[in-house]
Amino acid sequence: MSEKLDELNKLFTSKNPEDVMRFYDHFDNAEQLISWMKDRPSAPMRIFEQKGKKDIVVVIPTANHNGKLANNCKKIFKGLQIVFVESNGPFFNYARSCNLGLKYASNYKPKWLVLSNDDIQKTEKISVVRSKILALDPNKVKLAVPVQVVNNSIQRNEVYLVKSNKLSFIYYSLLSLKYLGIMRVFFFCRLSKRLKLNYLVGGKHNSNRFFFKKVFKFILPSYFIIINSDFLKMKNLVFDETFVNGEEDTDLVLRNLSGIYKMDLTVTNVGNGGNSLGVGKIRNLRNISNRTYLNYKIFSKNYFIKV
Repeated sequence: MSEKLDELNKLFTSKNPEDVMRFYDHFDNAEQLISWMKDRPSAPMRIFEQKGKKDIVVVIPTANHNGKLANNCKKIFKGLQIVFVESNGPFFNYARSCNLGLKYASNYKPKWLVLSNDDIQKTEKISVVRSKILALDPNKVKLAVPVQVVNNSIQRNEVYLVKSNKLSFIYYSLLSLKYLGIMRVFFFCRLSKRLKLNYLVGGKHNSNRFFFKKVFKFILPSYFIIINSDFLKMKNLVFDETFVNGEEDTDLVLRNLSGIYKMDLTVTNVGNGGNSLGVGKIRNLRNISNRTYLNYKIFSKNYFIKV
């Protein structure tokens, strides 16, 4: 790894918000940042398994296959074949771990694959989960997303893709105040313009037409998704590995809007998902890189239904 690439990775993975913000000062445009993302090395990945029925195989990326989160998954999915992809460290890449696990799991020739985060708390009885998944029509369903429960309230998984308008700088100013403080308001607004962050994905609060326009609603799989094995066979890679632990599921859905099915299945996770990677200011700052790449793909390929 070059000295400059090493320096940038240290800034990007730092726990100091100021370091992460300085990281973005090294890029004049979106293309330069995306080039860095593509050149970023991979952390080592190892496969561990728990034996079970192989008509449905569960793939779980995790930092520790013997850790508390993974051990809870072993209980939740007991009876099904589980493929853990263990990877950790500053170069961990969720998309790469998922792709490796799904490719490995496909060797068992399952009918369906379940891709789950390791921080889920519980599901319905595994016999119920299994029967509901096997009842899905493989001729119609590429990807299936369950009804999910967070803090005892139903989360419908519906999010919005919105486009900035002339007043969006007010929203970005408020956002930068929340995450960066008043001294960084102009930094964040300039960064949004420089990296062309015109599209934003989020909940209902992001659908406000005062700040944004052309709302497009879709289903986001978040931390649990069921994948048709035939769909997997058609894809070289399910997830785009350029993303660095964020927006890869949004990208997957926008590339495959037809064939996504919302099924009657309840899965409960810890908080709002993504806890194994951490949440809060640092992760939101790092996710600017993923938002940049998602916007770049939207502009260059226009792969979603036109808004």
